[in-house]
Amino acid sequence: MIIDLRARSRYRHSHVPGSHNIPSGWLISGELPDGDLILVGDSTQHSAATIDHLQAQGHARRIRHLAGGFGAWQHQHLPVTGRQRKGWPQLFRGIPGLRPNRLLRPASRQEA
Repeated sequence: MIIDLRARSRYRHSHVPGSHNIPSGWLISGELPDGDLILVGDSTQHSAATIDHLQAQGHARRIRHLAGGFGAWQHQHLPVTGRQRKGWPQLFRGIPGLRPNRLLRPASRQEA
């Protein structure tokens, strides 16, 4: 089971498909789900600290974590799901003759 330890708002924005959102504080203070766990945090340190807390509590099951956190998952262009917001350049893509990078540059003093 893949557990996303990040805040709910970040999870809603984008997450690993099929993962379940249980913030680290809730996971540490509650009952663990059955089976092997893969923890995904904001960073390696986030998920590693959660594993340390769980092992200190005597949970001797297989618990692994995603090295590099969710950012590493995205950096590898692996699938994500959620309410991803498109940036301005993506919104303008497909409009003939419109170049978003020119549209979004800061105005010079002469143009102001």
